[in-house]
Amino acid sequence: LGWTGEAPDSFRSDGSDGRETIVVLGSGWAAHALLKVADTFKVRLVVVSPSNHFVFTPMLASAAVGTVEYRSMSEAVRAANPMVDYVEGHAVDVDVEKKVVKVELESLLDDVREGKPPVINLSYDRLVVAVGCKVADGIVPGAKEHALRLKSCDDARRLRTAVGECLEYASRPDVTARADLS
Repeated sequence: LGWTGEAPDSFRSDGSDGRETIVVLGSGWAAHALLKVADTFKVRLVVVSPSNHFVFTPMLASAAVGTVEYRSMSEAVRAANPMVDYVEGHAVDVDVEKKVVKVELESLLDDVREGKPPVINLSYDRLVVAVGCKVADGIVPGAKEHALRLKSCDDARRLRTAVGECLEYASRPDVTARADLS
């Protein structure tokens, strides 16, 4: 099994249904808000994001300590609006003259597929860039290597595991017997 390199017909827009195509880059706050209110009878939405879900980030800290379940703070892109098309990948180029976005698909099924994932072209009538931001952990020296971030569900899981491991370590007999733990 290899990559075909062609965009499926469902992601090609020929305008035959009378709706304009809006390509949305990202699946964060702005993209989620648009998906919830867009009239998909009038527009065709295509969401491009490496993440297939929206995370309600203010609840990440609660999930990290166990007061909120991870499932209750995220919503799948397709569940937010079942009428949207979703492409799991990231934009690598935008041609605003031709109104085409080049999307590199996420490398799924690494053990099954050979080669690099293809880059497909998505044509659009309107483009919404809602890619959000990255964690700027390179600003503080050592933060990238030694700090835990809190931007995704995986980050909350890592933080919860790290806190639990620290508490377990602190309760070990060889650690609690030491007098220099102040």
